[in-house]
Amino acid sequence: MENNAENIEKMKVIQPDDDVLMLRLPETPLAWAGPLLLCGCFVLSIVRFFIYQDPLHNELFQGSVAGTLFFLIWCAFAMEFTQVVFDRKAGKVTWQRRYGFILRKGTVSFDEISGVIEQSILSDGTTASQRLALITKDRTIPLSLLYSKTLISEEKYAKLASRIQAFIKVPASDGLSQSVCHAIKNSNRIQAVQLLRDQKKISLAEAQAQVKKIEEKLT
Repeated sequence: MENNAENIEKMKVIQPDDDVLMLRLPETPLAWAGPLLLCGCFVLSIVRFFIYQDPLHNELFQGSVAGTLFFLIWCAFAMEFTQVVFDRKAGKVTWQRRYGFILRKGTVSFDEISGVIEQSILSDGTTASQRLALITKDRTIPLSLLYSKTLISEEKYAKLASRIQAFIKVPASDGLSQSVCHAIKNSNRIQAVQLLRDQKKISLAEAQAQVKKIEEKLT
């Protein structure tokens, strides 16, 4: 039973009870069309290979082979399913992610998580794409592989990060400052500048100046 469920753009946030919080990025019908079209083109290629006398020089055969290759690449790089489960009773986070044909799973204890941060990249040179990630002492665990400027708006990112931190009882902190500091510590100055510009709506020069001040405090 999925009580207290809400959709934040494409991500589904589900809290069936007080001890479980789930984040789910489901595959869309369009994503499932890829494997179906791949199978169709592959079968068509085999049929045409046997029915034509010289298939390698036949345009219809070449087209079906090209379609097979195209949808193979689509399936390998354009499909993601992610589910993250925060279990308060067990005191751990369990995640599983399928990206293309690769399935990965993992578990991390609440005690290992020091915060929830926002990661940002410039997707087209001017517009930032973002995602949330858990940070531990040894690694960073993204809540989705793909960055997206349409997945969750900036304000909803911040609210979801605060909700996760409250659920796992991580000490409250300024999510933006934590994200910026994490980016700087990982030598990603561009990401730090972009996060400040997006959240505070300031100029490039102002963001660079603030990042420089933070760098001086961290060194």
